[in-house]
Amino acid sequence: MSDQLIIAFDPSYISKLGNYTDGTGRYWSEVARQTKWEMEASGIATVDLKNKATLYLDMVQKVGRHEGETLLDYYASTIITRKKKRQVISKYLVADAYFPKQPFVDEFVNHGFHVVSRFRKNSNLRYLYHGMHPTGPGRAKKYDGKVNFQNLRDEDFTACAIDEAGKWIAYYGRVNSPALNRDIGLVVIHDLKRTDQSKSIPSIYQRT
Repeated sequence: MSDQLIIAFDPSYISKLGNYTDGTGRYWSEVARQTKWEMEASGIATVDLKNKATLYLDMVQKVGRHEGETLLDYYASTIITRKKKRQVISKYLVADAYFPKQPFVDEFVNHGFHVVSRFRKNSNLRYLYHGMHPTGPGRAKKYDGKVNFQNLRDEDFTACAIDEAGKWIAYYGRVNSPALNRDIGLVVIHDLKRTDQSKSIPSIYQRT
């Protein structure tokens, strides 16, 4: 394996008949577009970005959730209890668009991980203020307007990757997420073949 490794996390579901297996319940199936009687398990894998290969490390069945424990807290605990072995591989954890929420991100950042996830296209993100702060009383200005993903500011975003076929270009910048209550590194991908240009908005969260 190469040195370009990340840890990927994703809950998955397995159809199950009967009512006596521990952990079974009704879960939403994105494929079937309805709730189904299934078992849930959290998949933890290492992904080799250079060689484009994936190796599963754990499949943790959803059992033993404590009373009062949120679902995000439970998901986080499945990885954090194994963090010593996982961080030997990588400190970058990738999860889908369900997970960029403050309790989940905070928990991992506090344990030394960097979380990579994806925002929705209508997410509220703010530019950081880099201007002069006037002397005198009053709170210093920290933010400088909302990020428009279709019209990024040149002084805040720089091109960081481009498709060899000219289909897309990616821009990177530091912004603030009110929902996460932290500054983050953000990558915005513009699809050069579409008129609205905004194809997807993946986000890279880093420790401040």
